[in-house]
Amino acid sequence: MKQIYLDYAATTPVKEEVLNAMLPYFSKNFGNANSLHSLGQKSYKAIEKSREEVAKFLNCSPEEIYFTSSSSEAVRVATWGTAIQNSKLKQRVSGLETDLFRPTILSLSTEHINSLDTSVQLIDNNIQVKQIKVNSFGEIDINSFKAQLNDSVILVNVMSANNEVGTIYPIAEIVQLCANHKIPVHTDATAAACYQKLDVKKSGVSMLSFGGHKIYGPKGVGVLYVKRGTPFKLPYKLPTPDTPAIVGVGKACRLAKLNRTAESQRLTKLRDYFIDRVLTNIKGSVLTGHPTNRLPNIASFLFKNVEGEAILLMLNEYGIMASTGSACSSHDLKASHVLLAMGFKEEDAHGSIRFSLGYDTTAAKLEYTVKVLKETIEKLRRIGFGP
Repeated sequence: MKQIYLDYAATTPVKEEVLNAMLPYFSKNFGNANSLHSLGQKSYKAIEKSREEVAKFLNCSPEEIYFTSSSSEAVRVATWGTAIQNSKLKQRVSGLETDLFRPTILSLSTEHINSLDTSVQLIDNNIQVKQIKVNSFGEIDINSFKAQLNDSVILVNVMSANNEVGTIYPIAEIVQLCANHKIPVHTDATAAACYQKLDVKKSGVSMLSFGGHKIYGPKGVGVLYVKRGTPFKLPYKLPTPDTPAIVGVGKACRLAKLNRTAESQRLTKLRDYFIDRVLTNIKGSVLTGHPTNRLPNIASFLFKNVEGEAILLMLNEYGIMASTGSACSSHDLKASHVLLAMGFKEEDAHGSIRFSLGYDTTAAKLEYTVKVLKETIEKLRRIGFGP
Protein backbone atom coordinates (compact mmCIF):
# COMPACT_ATOMS: atom_id res chain seq x y z
CA MET A 1 0.00 0.00 0.00
CA LYS A 2 1.19 3.50 -0.81
CA GLN A 3 2.06 5.86 2.04
CA ILE A 4 1.33 9.48 1.28
CA TYR A 5 2.00 11.80 4.20
CA LEU A 6 0.19 15.14 3.89
CA ASP A 7 0.26 16.24 7.53
CA TYR A 8 3.53 18.17 7.69
CA ALA A 9 1.80 21.05 9.51
CA ALA A 10 1.23 18.61 12.40
CA THR A 11 4.82 17.39 12.51
CA THR A 12 7.76 16.70 10.24
CA PRO A 13 10.26 13.83 10.16
CA VAL A 14 13.70 14.52 11.57
CA LYS A 15 16.12 15.03 8.70
CA GLU A 16 19.11 12.70 8.59
CA GLU A 17 21.59 15.56 9.00
CA VAL A 18 19.71 16.71 12.11
CA LEU A 19 19.62 13.23 13.60
CA ASN A 20 23.34 12.73 13.00
CA ALA A 21 24.10 16.00 14.77
CA MET A 22 22.00 14.90 17.76
CA LEU A 23 23.23 11.31 18.21
CA PRO A 24 26.51 11.96 20.09
CA TYR A 25 24.62 13.86 22.81
CA PHE A 26 22.41 10.90 23.70
CA SER A 27 25.28 8.68 24.88
CA LYS A 28 28.88 9.75 24.23
CA ASN A 29 28.53 13.44 25.17
CA PHE A 30 25.73 12.94 27.68
CA GLY A 31 26.77 15.49 30.32
CA ASN A 32 24.37 17.91 31.96
CA ALA A 33 25.02 21.35 30.48
CA ASN A 34 24.71 22.85 33.97
CA SER A 35 27.65 20.81 35.26
CA LEU A 36 31.14 22.31 35.47
CA HIS A 37 33.05 19.16 34.54
CA SER A 38 34.31 18.42 31.01
CA LEU A 39 31.31 16.38 29.86
CA GLY A 40 28.94 19.04 31.09
CA GLN A 41 30.92 21.75 29.34
CA LYS A 42 30.77 19.85 26.04
CA SER A 43 27.00 19.94 26.28
CA TYR A 44 27.07 23.60 27.30
CA LYS A 45 29.20 24.54 24.29
CA ALA A 46 26.94 22.53 21.96
CA ILE A 47 23.90 24.40 23.28
CA GLU A 48 25.59 27.77 22.84
CA LYS A 49 26.52 26.85 19.27
CA SER A 50 22.89 25.96 18.62
CA ARG A 51 21.80 29.24 20.20
CA GLU A 52 24.01 31.05 17.69
CA GLU A 53 22.45 29.12 14.78
CA VAL A 54 18.95 30.02 15.94
CA ALA A 55 19.98 33.66 16.37
CA LYS A 56 21.25 33.73 12.76
CA PHE A 57 17.96 32.19 11.65
CA LEU A 58 16.00 34.98 13.34
CA ASN A 59 18.56 37.80 12.87
CA CYS A 60 18.97 38.56 16.56
CA SER A 61 21.49 38.25 19.37
CA PRO A 62 22.12 34.79 20.92
CA GLU A 63 21.42 36.31 24.34
CA GLU A 64 17.83 36.91 23.23
CA ILE A 65 17.13 33.19 22.70
CA TYR A 66 15.55 30.83 25.25
CA PHE A 67 15.02 27.09 24.79
CA THR A 68 11.88 25.43 26.14
CA SER A 69 10.41 21.92 26.09
CA SER A 70 8.00 22.67 23.23
CA SER A 71 6.49 25.43 21.13
CA SER A 72 3.45 25.37 23.43
CA GLU A 73 5.68 26.06 26.44
CA ALA A 74 7.43 28.85 24.53
CA VAL A 75 4.05 30.50 23.95
CA ARG A 76 3.13 30.02 27.61
CA VAL A 77 6.41 31.49 28.86
CA ALA A 78 6.12 34.46 26.48
CA THR A 79 2.53 35.18 27.47
CA TRP A 80 2.91 34.77 31.22
CA GLY A 81 6.39 36.29 31.48
CA THR A 82 5.41 39.42 29.58
CA ALA A 83 1.83 39.85 30.72
CA ILE A 84 2.65 39.84 34.43
CA GLN A 85 5.68 42.14 34.09
CA ASN A 86 4.01 44.58 31.72
CA SER A 87 0.88 44.66 33.85
CA LYS A 88 2.94 45.75 36.88
CA LEU A 89 4.85 48.30 34.80
CA LYS A 90 1.73 49.94 33.38
CA GLN A 91 0.09 50.05 36.79
CA ARG A 92 3.08 51.96 38.18
CA VAL A 93 3.24 54.35 35.22
CA SER A 94 -0.49 55.03 35.24
CA GLY A 95 -0.58 55.54 38.98
CA LEU A 96 -3.89 53.65 39.13
CA GLU A 97 -4.84 51.27 41.91
CA THR A 98 -4.87 47.58 40.98
CA ASP A 99 -8.64 47.24 41.32
CA LEU A 100 -9.18 50.15 38.90
CA PHE A 101 -6.63 49.02 36.33
CA ARG A 102 -7.80 46.04 34.23
CA PRO A 103 -4.88 45.04 31.98
CA THR A 104 -5.88 43.38 28.71
CA ILE A 105 -4.38 40.78 26.40
CA LEU A 106 -5.49 40.83 22.76
CA SER A 107 -5.28 37.48 20.97
CA LEU A 108 -6.26 36.59 17.44
CA SER A 109 -9.54 34.66 17.41
CA THR A 110 -7.91 32.09 15.12
CA GLU A 111 -4.80 31.74 17.29
CA HIS A 112 -3.61 28.22 18.15
CA ILE A 113 -5.82 26.74 20.86
CA ASN A 114 -2.85 26.43 23.26
CA SER A 115 -2.19 30.15 22.98
CA LEU A 116 -5.84 31.02 23.58
CA ASP A 117 -6.01 28.71 26.61
CA THR A 118 -2.81 30.21 28.04
CA SER A 119 -4.21 33.72 27.78
CA VAL A 120 -7.48 32.71 29.45
CA GLN A 121 -5.55 31.23 32.40
CA LEU A 122 -4.34 34.75 33.22
CA ILE A 123 -7.86 35.91 34.06
CA ASP A 124 -7.23 34.86 37.68
CA ASN A 125 -4.44 37.47 37.76
CA ASN A 126 -6.89 40.34 37.12
CA ILE A 127 -6.06 40.28 33.41
CA GLN A 128 -8.86 40.27 30.85
CA VAL A 129 -8.62 38.62 27.44
CA LYS A 130 -10.20 39.96 24.27
CA GLN A 131 -10.12 38.51 20.77
CA ILE A 132 -9.10 40.15 17.50
CA LYS A 133 -11.70 39.48 14.80
CA VAL A 134 -11.00 38.04 11.36
CA ASN A 135 -12.92 37.95 8.08
CA SER A 136 -14.00 34.95 6.00
CA PHE A 137 -10.45 34.50 4.67
CA GLY A 138 -9.01 34.50 8.18
CA GLU A 139 -7.49 37.96 7.68
CA ILE A 140 -7.39 40.47 10.53
CA ASP A 141 -10.01 43.20 10.59
CA ILE A 142 -7.45 46.02 10.92
CA ASN A 143 -9.99 48.77 11.69
CA SER A 144 -11.52 46.69 14.46
CA PHE A 145 -8.05 45.90 15.77
CA LYS A 146 -7.07 49.59 15.84
CA ALA A 147 -10.18 50.36 17.87
CA GLN A 148 -9.13 47.82 20.50
CA LEU A 149 -5.72 49.38 21.10
CA ASN A 150 -5.36 51.56 24.19
CA ASP A 151 -3.06 51.97 27.18
CA SER A 152 -4.69 49.09 29.08
CA VAL A 153 -3.44 46.54 26.53
CA ILE A 154 -0.32 44.84 27.86
CA LEU A 155 0.26 42.20 25.15
CA VAL A 156 -0.87 41.28 21.65
CA ASN A 157 -0.68 37.66 20.46
CA VAL A 158 -0.86 37.21 16.67
CA MET A 159 0.56 34.14 14.94
CA SER A 160 2.72 34.70 11.85
CA ALA A 161 0.48 32.45 9.78
CA ASN A 162 -2.46 30.24 10.64
CA ASN A 163 -1.56 26.61 11.16
CA GLU A 164 -4.94 25.34 9.98
CA VAL A 165 -5.91 27.38 6.91
CA GLY A 166 -2.52 28.89 6.06
CA THR A 167 -3.49 32.59 5.99
CA ILE A 168 -0.47 34.86 6.54
CA TYR A 169 -0.76 37.85 8.89
CA PRO A 170 0.81 41.34 8.50
CA ILE A 171 3.04 41.19 11.58
CA ALA A 172 5.15 44.27 10.77
CA GLU A 173 2.00 46.40 10.34
CA ILE A 174 0.59 45.09 13.62
CA VAL A 175 3.84 45.91 15.43
CA GLN A 176 3.75 49.48 14.08
CA LEU A 177 0.19 49.99 15.29
CA CYS A 178 1.04 48.63 18.74
CA ALA A 179 4.16 50.79 19.02
CA ASN A 180 2.01 53.89 19.51
CA HIS A 181 0.84 52.44 22.82
CA LYS A 182 4.14 50.74 23.69
CA ILE A 183 2.46 47.32 23.50
CA PRO A 184 4.74 44.29 23.04
CA VAL A 185 3.75 41.85 20.27
CA HIS A 186 4.33 38.11 20.46
CA THR A 187 4.03 36.01 17.32
CA ASP A 188 3.78 32.23 17.23
CA ALA A 189 5.78 31.44 14.09
CA THR A 190 5.62 27.65 14.38
CA ALA A 191 3.56 27.15 11.21
CA ALA A 192 5.63 29.64 9.21
CA ALA A 193 9.18 28.88 10.34
CA CYS A 194 10.06 26.69 7.36
CA TYR A 195 8.71 29.05 4.71
CA GLN A 196 8.84 32.67 5.89
CA LYS A 197 11.94 34.73 6.57
CA LEU A 198 11.66 35.36 10.30
CA ASP A 199 13.72 38.53 10.55
CA VAL A 200 12.82 39.91 13.99
CA LYS A 201 14.68 43.17 13.40
CA LYS A 202 12.69 43.82 10.26
CA SER A 203 9.32 42.85 11.75
CA GLY A 204 10.03 44.55 15.08
CA VAL A 205 8.28 41.92 17.20
CA SER A 206 9.04 41.82 20.92
CA MET A 207 8.79 38.04 21.06
CA LEU A 208 8.65 35.13 18.66
CA SER A 209 8.24 31.41 19.28
CA PHE A 210 8.36 28.20 17.26
CA GLY A 211 8.93 24.47 17.68
CA GLY A 212 11.60 22.18 16.30
CA HIS A 213 9.22 19.51 15.05
CA LYS A 214 7.74 21.76 12.35
CA ILE A 215 11.10 22.43 10.66
CA TYR A 216 12.36 18.83 10.31
CA GLY A 217 13.88 18.92 13.75
CA PRO A 218 13.04 16.95 16.91
CA LYS A 219 9.92 17.10 19.01
CA GLY A 220 10.25 18.25 22.60
CA VAL A 221 12.07 21.52 21.97
CA GLY A 222 10.79 25.05 21.53
CA VAL A 223 12.47 28.37 20.80
CA LEU A 224 11.54 31.70 22.32
CA TYR A 225 13.02 35.01 21.18
CA VAL A 226 12.62 37.94 23.58
CA LYS A 227 13.81 41.32 22.35
CA ARG A 228 16.20 43.04 24.71
CA GLY A 229 14.33 45.68 26.73
CA THR A 230 10.96 43.91 26.59
CA PRO A 231 9.23 43.87 29.99
CA PHE A 232 9.70 40.14 30.57
CA LYS A 233 10.65 37.77 33.35
CA LEU A 234 10.71 33.98 33.25
CA PRO A 235 7.55 32.89 35.11
CA TYR A 236 9.36 29.80 36.43
CA LYS A 237 12.79 28.23 36.23
CA LEU A 238 13.25 26.27 33.02
CA PRO A 239 14.24 22.61 33.48
CA THR A 240 17.57 20.95 32.69
CA PRO A 241 18.27 21.69 29.01
CA ASP A 242 17.69 18.80 26.60
CA THR A 243 21.03 18.94 24.81
CA PRO A 244 20.26 16.53 21.93
CA ALA A 245 16.99 18.33 21.13
CA ILE A 246 18.59 21.78 21.30
CA VAL A 247 21.43 20.66 19.05
CA GLY A 248 18.80 19.29 16.68
CA VAL A 249 16.78 22.48 16.47
CA GLY A 250 19.95 24.49 15.81
CA LYS A 251 20.86 22.21 12.90
CA ALA A 252 17.29 22.28 11.62
CA CYS A 253 17.31 26.09 11.61
CA ARG A 254 20.52 26.12 9.60
CA LEU A 255 19.07 23.74 7.00
CA ALA A 256 15.73 25.57 6.87
CA LYS A 257 17.50 28.84 6.15
CA LEU A 258 19.45 27.25 3.29
CA ASN A 259 16.42 25.52 1.72
CA ARG A 260 13.67 28.05 2.40
CA THR A 261 13.42 29.84 -0.95
CA ALA A 262 13.66 26.84 -3.27
CA GLU A 263 11.35 24.65 -1.20
CA SER A 264 8.75 27.43 -0.82
CA GLN A 265 8.65 27.93 -4.58
CA ARG A 266 8.35 24.19 -5.23
CA LEU A 267 5.57 23.67 -2.70
CA THR A 268 3.63 26.73 -3.84
CA LYS A 269 3.35 25.25 -7.33
CA LEU A 270 2.27 21.88 -5.95
CA ARG A 271 -0.19 23.51 -3.54
CA ASP A 272 -1.87 25.52 -6.30
CA TYR A 273 -2.01 22.47 -8.56
CA PHE A 274 -3.64 20.42 -5.80
CA ILE A 275 -6.15 23.15 -4.90
CA ASP A 276 -7.20 23.49 -8.54
CA ARG A 277 -7.61 19.71 -8.95
CA VAL A 278 -9.72 19.40 -5.79
CA LEU A 279 -12.02 22.34 -6.54
CA THR A 280 -12.44 21.25 -10.16
CA ASN A 281 -13.13 17.56 -9.50
CA ILE A 282 -15.03 17.46 -6.20
CA LYS A 283 -18.47 19.03 -5.95
CA GLY A 284 -19.29 20.91 -2.77
CA SER A 285 -15.63 21.62 -2.00
CA VAL A 286 -14.62 25.02 -0.60
CA LEU A 287 -11.09 26.34 -0.13
CA THR A 288 -10.58 27.81 3.35
CA GLY A 289 -8.12 30.59 4.12
CA HIS A 290 -6.91 33.28 1.77
CA PRO A 291 -6.61 32.00 -1.84
CA THR A 292 -3.13 33.46 -2.40
CA ASN A 293 -1.82 35.05 0.82
CA ARG A 294 -1.23 31.68 2.43
CA LEU A 295 1.63 29.40 3.43
CA PRO A 296 3.17 27.46 0.53
CA ASN A 297 2.44 24.06 2.06
CA ILE A 298 -1.17 24.27 3.28
CA ALA A 299 -4.27 23.42 1.24
CA SER A 300 -7.36 23.36 3.45
CA PHE A 301 -10.94 22.62 2.42
CA LEU A 302 -14.52 22.18 3.54
CA PHE A 303 -16.44 19.34 1.95
CA LYS A 304 -20.16 19.93 2.38
CA ASN A 305 -22.55 17.24 3.60
CA VAL A 306 -19.83 14.91 4.90
CA GLU A 307 -17.90 14.51 8.16
CA GLY A 308 -14.19 15.32 8.07
CA GLU A 309 -13.33 12.51 10.50
CA ALA A 310 -15.00 9.96 8.23
CA ILE A 311 -13.01 11.25 5.25
CA LEU A 312 -9.75 10.95 7.17
CA LEU A 313 -10.43 7.38 8.26
CA MET A 314 -11.19 6.27 4.72
CA LEU A 315 -8.19 8.11 3.27
CA ASN A 316 -5.99 6.38 5.82
CA GLU A 317 -7.18 3.01 4.45
CA TYR A 318 -5.46 4.03 1.20
CA GLY A 319 -2.31 5.22 2.99
CA ILE A 320 -3.15 8.91 2.74
CA MET A 321 -2.58 10.86 5.96
CA ALA A 322 -4.00 14.34 6.56
CA SER A 323 -5.75 16.21 9.39
CA THR A 324 -9.09 17.77 10.29
CA GLY A 325 -7.24 20.88 11.47
CA SER A 326 -4.71 21.46 14.21
CA ALA A 327 -3.13 18.19 15.34
CA CYS A 328 -3.40 19.44 18.92
CA SER A 329 -7.20 19.33 18.72
CA SER A 330 -7.73 16.51 16.20
CA HIS A 331 -9.20 14.17 18.84
CA ASP A 332 -11.79 16.79 19.78
CA LEU A 333 -14.97 16.28 17.74
CA LYS A 334 -16.00 19.92 18.15
CA ALA A 335 -16.08 22.12 15.06
CA SER A 336 -12.86 24.03 14.38
CA HIS A 337 -12.68 27.27 16.37
CA VAL A 338 -10.70 28.74 13.47
CA LEU A 339 -13.44 28.13 10.92
CA LEU A 340 -16.17 29.30 13.29
CA ALA A 341 -14.23 32.54 13.88
CA MET A 342 -14.05 32.95 10.10
CA GLY A 343 -17.85 32.82 9.93
CA PHE A 344 -18.47 29.30 8.65
CA LYS A 345 -21.55 27.43 9.85
CA GLU A 346 -20.89 24.72 12.41
CA GLU A 347 -22.35 21.95 10.22
CA ASP A 348 -20.04 22.96 7.35
CA ALA A 349 -17.00 23.31 9.63
CA HIS A 350 -17.34 19.63 10.55
CA GLY A 351 -16.38 18.77 6.97
CA SER A 352 -12.93 20.37 7.15
CA ILE A 353 -9.70 18.73 6.02
CA ARG A 354 -6.17 20.16 6.06
CA PHE A 355 -3.61 18.79 3.63
CA SER A 356 -0.09 20.04 4.36
CA LEU A 357 2.73 19.35 1.94
CA GLY A 358 6.41 18.66 2.61
CA TYR A 359 9.74 17.51 1.32
CA ASP A 360 8.59 14.21 -0.25
CA THR A 361 5.35 15.56 -1.79
CA THR A 362 5.10 15.12 -5.57
CA ALA A 363 2.50 15.89 -8.23
CA ALA A 364 1.91 12.17 -8.73
CA LYS A 365 1.11 11.66 -5.04
CA LEU A 366 -1.26 14.62 -5.09
CA GLU A 367 -3.01 13.34 -8.21
CA TYR A 368 -3.55 9.97 -6.53
CA THR A 369 -4.88 11.78 -3.45
CA VAL A 370 -7.41 13.72 -5.53
CA LYS A 371 -8.65 10.47 -7.11
CA VAL A 372 -9.09 8.70 -3.76
CA LEU A 373 -10.55 11.81 -2.11
CA LYS A 374 -13.18 12.18 -4.84
CA GLU A 375 -14.22 8.53 -4.57
CA THR A 376 -14.27 8.72 -0.77
CA ILE A 377 -16.47 11.79 -0.55
CA GLU A 378 -18.91 10.51 -3.14
CA LYS A 379 -19.23 7.22 -1.27
CA LEU A 380 -19.75 8.91 2.11
CA ARG A 381 -22.40 11.19 0.67
CA ARG A 382 -24.25 8.23 -0.87
CA ILE A 383 -24.48 6.47 2.48
CA GLY A 384 -25.42 9.69 4.26
CA PHE A 385 -22.30 10.08 6.37
CA GLY A 386 -22.81 13.79 6.85
CA PRO A 387 -23.03 16.08 9.88
